[in-house]
Amino acid sequence: MKNNVALVLLCSGVLVARISIADSIKLTSGKVFEGEIIEKTQEYIKMNTSVGEITIPIKSIDPDSLSSGGAGSEISEEEKAASFKVDDWDQWIAQNQGYLDIISEMQLKYLSTMDESTRNINEALGKKDIKAGKAAAVKARSKLLFLKEEVLKVQPPKELQGFHEKIQQTYNYAYKSVSMWLVADQQAYYKYYKRSQKAYIASVSELKDLYKYNDAPAEVVEIMEKSVEIFKADLENTFY
Repeated sequence: MKNNVALVLLCSGVLVARISIADSIKLTSGKVFEGEIIEKTQEYIKMNTSVGEITIPIKSIDPDSLSSGGAGSEISEEEKAASFKVDDWDQWIAQNQGYLDIISEMQLKYLSTMDESTRNINEALGKKDIKAGKAAAVKARSKLLFLKEEVLKVQPPKELQGFHEKIQQTYNYAYKSVSMWLVADQQAYYKYYKRSQKAYIASVSELKDLYKYNDAPAEVVEIMEKSVEIFKADLENTFY
């Protein structure tokens, strides 16, 4: 059971990408802060700006901003290792296996929902059956709403607070994207769909790092590391 979460998510077509932090930070509200980053953690960013020092919670930052960092803006390997390292890996896994199993099941449901809805909607539109397409979208939105509500009931370990917040963002953005499709707002649909994918990628990246920096079984880390490069290329081809 110790390695199930990493392997299940990976084999389900998980994309893994490195998240970087830029000196220009855009919030989900649309507001932008510019300045010098003086501290970076999994929970917040501190910046020196023209109005003084500010602290910005990671969950308030637009995922597009997090993924567009400039030179020298990436979190160092030492910082990442320190943020994920636990005292006793086997004990940590034993204590948190329940959480990991629940989240793994949710992620598989999310992937299944998105895959099923995409196939059904495309098939309906191919037949010019708008009614069937909308029915498929409504069904998907209902499932995503369920995931949005269920993930709020789960308490993550402190090492995976950022991971958990990104899962919440994934479901929220996916729900918004389907809602925008139902009202025929194509631009908003693509915007939220892209954000949902980036948040999903970021969440899995953090889970991968947790395994990596705690010396998880070499075969698991090796499979994930090799897959990272492939998925990075796919990400660039798909979204850029």
